Amino acid sequence: MWFRFARSNLHRCTALNSAWFGGERAPQSLLDSFRDLSKTLPNLRVFNTYGPTEATISTVKGEADLRDPDLTVPVPSRILPNYAVYIIDDESRALPVGVPGEIVIGGAGVGKNEYLNRPDLTAKQFPADPFAPHDKEASGWGRMYYTGDYGRLDARGLLAIEGRIAGDAQVKVRGFRVELGEIEGVIIREGAGAVVAAVVTLHAGEGDHDGLLIAHIVAEDSKGKSEAQVAEIIERLGTRLAVSLPQYMIPANIIPIHEVPLTAHGKVDRKAVQALPLPEIKMSVTEREEQQKSLTVTERRLADIWATVLPAHSLGGKPLTVQTDFFLAGGNSLLLVKLQDAIKRALGDAPRLNKLMSATELGNMAALLESSGAAPDWDKEIALDFLDQVPSAWQARDSKSSTAGLRILITGATGSLGKRIVPHLAAFKHVAQIVVLARPAEGRDFTHLFPGIEDKVRVVATELPSLPVDDTELIEIDVILHVAADRNFWDGYGALKPVNVSAAKALAKLALRTGAALHFLSSGAVANYEAGSDINGLPRPDPADGYVSSKWVAERYLADVARQTGLQITAHRPTKTAIVEHPPADKLTEIEGTLVRSILFSSRSLGVRPDFTHVGGTFHVAPVEDVAAAIAAAASAGHQESEEKSLRMVNYPATASVRVEVMAARVSELLKLPENEVVQNLTAVPVLYWVGQAKRAGLLEWFFTSQELVVTDEEGRRVISRR
Repeated sequence: MWFRFARSNLHRCTALNSAWFGGERAPQSLLDSFRDLSKTLPNLRVFNTYGPTEATISTVKGEADLRDPDLTVPVPSRILPNYAVYIIDDESRALPVGVPGEIVIGGAGVGKNEYLNRPDLTAKQFPADPFAPHDKEASGWGRMYYTGDYGRLDARGLLAIEGRIAGDAQVKVRGFRVELGEIEGVIIREGAGAVVAAVVTLHAGEGDHDGLLIAHIVAEDSKGKSEAQVAEIIERLGTRLAVSLPQYMIPANIIPIHEVPLTAHGKVDRKAVQALPLPEIKMSVTEREEQQKSLTVTERRLADIWATVLPAHSLGGKPLTVQTDFFLAGGNSLLLVKLQDAIKRALGDAPRLNKLMSATELGNMAALLESSGAAPDWDKEIALDFLDQVPSAWQARDSKSSTAGLRILITGATGSLGKRIVPHLAAFKHVAQIVVLARPAEGRDFTHLFPGIEDKVRVVATELPSLPVDDTELIEIDVILHVAADRNFWDGYGALKPVNVSAAKALAKLALRTGAALHFLSSGAVANYEAGSDINGLPRPDPADGYVSSKWVAERYLADVARQTGLQITAHRPTKTAIVEHPPADKLTEIEGTLVRSILFSSRSLGVRPDFTHVGGTFHVAPVEDVAAAIAAAASAGHQESEEKSLRMVNYPATASVRVEVMAARVSELLKLPENEVVQNLTAVPVLYWVGQAKRAGLLEWFFTSQELVVTDEEGRRVISRR
């Protein structure tokens, strides 16, 4: 479900060995996505399974050959031991190889299975197996199960499942088996005399859309009722079905007809009903203008996104309003996953699924987007909201004696930069104590994070943006250094806000309470949105660029705190290199050559090598120890006398720039050499993931100060990351 409707997440898989399709037939597009993934994960294997619950879960298994460009779904699968599969015609006669028919399962897996308290249905679906070998009857053979599924066996004995048999009133919706007659009975019951007939059919979905349940009803005295009267019956019925049926069984649309089509034998002609045209959504210019007036900007934008996700005929001709419920408008749990992905593509970020599930009306969901940061109001994000609640203790801090030594609070001390800053801070004699706020993690031993300097370091477990509940030892803090940052490449503003913004705001409150100087790590890319004291009319960051937009909000917010209170706040900005180089396109610079050698060496230690596919652009680097030492020196200087009330800025320019494509080409050349065969045979993982692993292992001696990277996903969409 997740990979099918939020397929962009597949590119995040970096160590996937096996994937299994089951429950219902996977779409061709999903198989193609896994085929693309196998190019970076050559050991990936994809399997297909099939088997109804009545036959004890799994009857066949097949492996999709991802190297076969002609492979399509359904994936032919081999019958598992202790099972038998027969293809029969309408008279239960076995059909030849290659001829399609109903799939019937026999064998020990069927055994003595039965429907609870339904002997009639059990007898119908589980007859004696005339094809079972007599010598296997003692092993549980002897009965078989009519699946109602349609398929064929090939000459190799492989089974291909192609759908349900024609005319069957049992369908599969999002993995659930649904009896259409059951829904029809509920419609008649809930119609309370106003509905005299109902026929429910499953309409095939387009592309990756699942099938759509459509109900056609005949209202009592339908020809004598006006359209408004029939519409009122349908609206009342829709409300009742929402509480009477499971969500996956609720028809996406209820359409009135005057009479039900019948076959020549007087039975309901489901095919004819299914072929009836579905109503189209038609809005006059006046109706559209009224809708635009009644919705906020966020609601209108969200309504447009809904329209791209919901099935074309699911709204029944009704325009969206703030009260329109996503599920009652034709949505379902699977489409909600697809909606989340569509919101993220359009707005750069999206709330979690459980949040969307609890706000299914258009108006509520739009409000959720605004509050979660998916559609942020930048003015609200940077507005100060707490100055009147915080005592101005910081005003007296500069008179405090320094004889006791400096106490420094640091976040992000377990990251690649932070863990190098701490030893530099501890080396200063005037630094008495370093309080490290560290995120609890499985297997992390707080007592041995900083060997050799434990006498100066105290580690406190906390999950930013929350600060320790018992903050008595924080009251005496002289300097706060906020290095922690969520640098996720793909996430938008809302996802990165907790650590990059909310934590910065919480630390600003702490600084105002204690009088501590505040230092925080920012981004040189924020300079693109600088405006001094006036930001009106200037471009605002794109919320899709979560890192830069979150750092912009933090800077703007803290600049306002400094301006209004005089609190000493310093932003440390890693930036691009000031050195302009124009090396030949086919030759490495000195730093590029150093990094290439480092990649080959570090890959052996990590057990994986980087795959540069789909990644291009430039990044800028500086020696991480130099950056760490400079930040530590600035933070340990403590309070600086100044009458100026403004945010201070310190830049850390890179010492060199690196071209990804040039470096990738050189790595590819070197991997062909015999001495690098060991590295060539390692599993390839996306280069961004490889860099993260190298950082965590302490194998990268370089700090990435800036980047302009272009990443292309498997569907050709480009994501540009600037830092």
